[in-house]
Amino acid sequence: MVAVSTGSTIQTEYVPLAVMSAPFGKEGWIRLKVFSDDWETHVSATTLYINTGKYWYPIEFDGLEWQSKGYIAKIPGSDTRDQARAFTGREIGIKRADLPQLNNGDYYWSDLIGLTVVDFSDTDKVLGIVKGMLETGSNDVLVIRDKNDDDIAETTDHQKDKLLPFQMDVAIKRIDLEAKKIYVDWDFSV
Repeated sequence: MVAVSTGSTIQTEYVPLAVMSAPFGKEGWIRLKVFSDDWETHVSATTLYINTGKYWYPIEFDGLEWQSKGYIAKIPGSDTRDQARAFTGREIGIKRADLPQLNNGDYYWSDLIGLTVVDFSDTDKVLGIVKGMLETGSNDVLVIRDKNDDDIAETTDHQKDKLLPFQMDVAIKRIDLEAKKIYVDWDFSV
């Protein structure tokens, strides 16, 4: 979930689907690292927004193409590699209201990031905070950062990360989005 400022109130109405990762070529194109399995459907069905760090603004790319290593986009008004580089790290998203409704037991990754991970058998034992997700061939994996790290999003010391398979009823016993907690049965000491 992404909190963004629109005027004076904080809202969570935008969900990132991709991030602009690096310039591509010399004519203002940029590579996109896509987070969504359903990117093409979102792009064709709804308005895309760019996160400037403070606000989300609608964006209509001058071009959007699939290359062998992923999507590239032509940013309006960006005609050089250096101009495209200025957009590196910016998120592309859609309004949460434009996302399809999920089936019971399904979750958007953005809803899980930032949740507190708690031991299922000892709910007073906090194991960490969900920092991110990894997509693997067999199942997705939660990346959990120790609860004592002050800046969970900015820390780059991956040795502190714990990995937990996103397997309901195996490792993950319950997800409570209202309480912002994930209850797990997993031994991280192994």
